[in-house]
Amino acid sequence: MKKTKLLYWIIQLISWGSFCVMIGVASILQGEFTSSTLWKLILLFIFLILISHTIRLVLIRREWLNLKVGQLIPRTLALILSLSTLLLIINNTSNHYLFNEEWSSSAEFSINVLMYSIFLIMWTAVYLSWHLMQKSRLQEIYNLKLQTSQTQNELKTLRDQLNPHFLFNSLNSIRALIEFDPETAKSALTTLSSLLRSSLLLG
Repeated sequence: MKKTKLLYWIIQLISWGSFCVMIGVASILQGEFTSSTLWKLILLFIFLILISHTIRLVLIRREWLNLKVGQLIPRTLALILSLSTLLLIINNTSNHYLFNEEWSSSAEFSINVLMYSIFLIMWTAVYLSWHLMQKSRLQEIYNLKLQTSQTQNELKTLRDQLNPHFLFNSLNSIRALIEFDPETAKSALTTLSSLLRSSLLLG
């Protein structure tokens, strides 16, 4: 569990860090990079981690991961759109009051909400794929344990049947049948032989 959480946070830091670095590189290439740009990217990096982590918490705590695809997708998309809007509101507010930037126009705001929604959808898709793989692996382990348990129970049943008293009684019965009903004796001997063979194979 600890390794899984550590891996999750490493991926969070690397993925959103890379995203912010790409924005920074694009800003440098356009000759628009300043010291305030660095602080904006740091804030954006923090906001993105908080937003994506919130998505994960909602998926887990509200048990959306157990929903059918038809129920999961619209809820997740609505959540992402809402959080993207919140992200842009917080980001624009911080840029306005901390860096004296003008408020974004409604068109620019809408485009940015759509853009960040797409990135968060990609992040959520990767997370859901990873979760489904983990769930599938755990289910496979459970099925193997269940199969092993069933095999052990079958073996125990056979061993209980093949205790000395059972063998003694079976052989006595077959011996008694040999004189009076040879065909039935042969059939009983064949059944007993099959039972012994099955016990050996399971052992």
